[in-house]
Amino acid sequence: MATEGLTRRAAWRMAGAAALACTASGSAMASEQDSLQAAARLTATALARELDRQWARLRALAVEVERGQAAQPVAELRRMMNTAQQAAPHTVWIGVANARDGKVIAASSGVLEGADVSARPWFQAGLQRHFVGDVHGAQLLVTALRRDPRDEPLRLIDFTTPIRNAAGQVVGVLGSHVDWRWVTAIIANAPIPPGAQVALLSQQGAVLFGPEGQWLSVSPRPPLSLVHQAPEAPSLGWRVVGLPASTMRGRG
Repeated sequence: MATEGLTRRAAWRMAGAAALACTASGSAMASEQDSLQAAARLTATALARELDRQWARLRALAVEVERGQAAQPVAELRRMMNTAQQAAPHTVWIGVANARDGKVIAASSGVLEGADVSARPWFQAGLQRHFVGDVHGAQLLVTALRRDPRDEPLRLIDFTTPIRNAAGQVVGVLGSHVDWRWVTAIIANAPIPPGAQVALLSQQGAVLFGPEGQWLSVSPRPPLSLVHQAPEAPSLGWRVVGLPASTMRGRG
């Protein structure tokens, strides 16, 4: 009987230890999920804030261009473009093109002035609405900026807006191309909790930054946060996913 009592007490102790271990494991998992959710939320907030600032800069410049467009010579427009670029060095190029023929009237450092950009998606969209274009490889600027072919390929995001005359007619398109490394630097400097990292997804679900792999198809999906921009700003529809730091790294 004594042996049976000892055996029963040992079983109880083992069961209690297992329950404690299970509770601890559950708490650790919940803590990790909270950390990953925080990583996604904090990064999304940082991206939204900086994207809105970039958009506000472009709109302020558009207002300045519209205010004096009737009498502004090319040199003055170029000065305005240069000043705007200097205020935001991550802007690789900024310029205004004629709505009639798509020719660049004035641009930062005179780059691409006289060039026909009528076929470029940013120009076509900018004729119709405020527009922001997702990351893509540079085309015309690769040659115009005379970059060293050994350098990292230039990747850009676009911000464009129509330029209107006093009658409200679209007479030009103001566009800026922003270095993708600006975006990755915002992500790198976000206050992400220890033990976490993030991935940036496009509106279509493609991985723009961060690890690729099986986590894309796991269920349930990792914590996700939308990049909520200001109502007046065109949105990229980006989403940020929080992931354990141990997840294999990928796109950057």
